[in-house]
Amino acid sequence: MRRLSWPPPKRPISAARSPRTKSAIGAYGHARQAVRLAPDNSRYRSGAGKLARILGDYQIAKDDSEQALAIDLKAYGEDHPDVARDCRSLEKLGMHSENTIRPSTSAQKFS
Repeated sequence: MRRLSWPPPKRPISAARSPRTKSAIGAYGHARQAVRLAPDNSRYRSGAGKLARILGDYQIAKDDSEQALAIDLKAYGEDHPDVARDCRSLEKLGMHSENTIRPSTSAQKFS
């Protein structure tokens, strides 16, 4: 069995055995590699953040989601579906700060 270069977050035994968590652990290694190869790709960052959230590593998920939002804001402006996606990701984390766009301005527009 191939050993991953990153340590998975500590999870309860029941969660570690779920099929979703096992597949997320494998996908997360690939997502981190994609972010290393293309750090300015917001889709890679967003995907890595989603997988980190599934695995329970909320700080990394927040960092990746915020970086994806910053990249998309710079590229597209406020009124774009990718910006709305990034706002929803931050909203799911429950860490939506006042410094970012409120989901009502862009997320509801594309929902």
